[in-house]
Amino acid sequence: MPATARRARRAGIAVATLPLGVAARARPTLDWLPAGIKSTSYAVSVAARRWAAAHGVDDALWVSTDGYALEGPTSNVVWLAGRALCTVPAAETGILPGVTAAWLLAHAADLGLTAEERMVTPAELHAADGVWFTSSLRGLAPLHTLDGTPLPRSPHTAALQALLGFPPPPQR
Repeated sequence: MPATARRARRAGIAVATLPLGVAARARPTLDWLPAGIKSTSYAVSVAARRWAAAHGVDDALWVSTDGYALEGPTSNVVWLAGRALCTVPAAETGILPGVTAAWLLAHAADLGLTAEERMVTPAELHAADGVWFTSSLRGLAPLHTLDGTPLPRSPHTAALQALLGFPPPPQR
């Protein structure tokens, strides 16, 4: 397990929005573009991660031209709105459906939460009760900063990490 993944689960990550250049619901209509699947070319993801590093943040959150948050280069965004644990609808947007996010939402009721797929704007993420990136490597990493604005740490983070089987590593 890379140290950066352990640190992300424990301390959280700083994320900046990055325009993707397409409308949120456009990719599924582009039949020439293999949306929603991993391809052999990770050039766009690598470029986004390099952009993030060059701008002093840990990761990027792609945003559509119509203002919706979509996904990170190697992760899905999950947020808590009241008692609803949410993620972006993959079928509607053409993002890669994440197995970690799907598993988490399928088991949200174990924590007394409901699960929803819905569209979200970065402004709505700033007002959420918790925001995380999920991936099979990192597990659940809380966002502590979005576009330079601090986000409060959700009291649900530890329970969500434990539910996924990715408890934060002990601090050293």
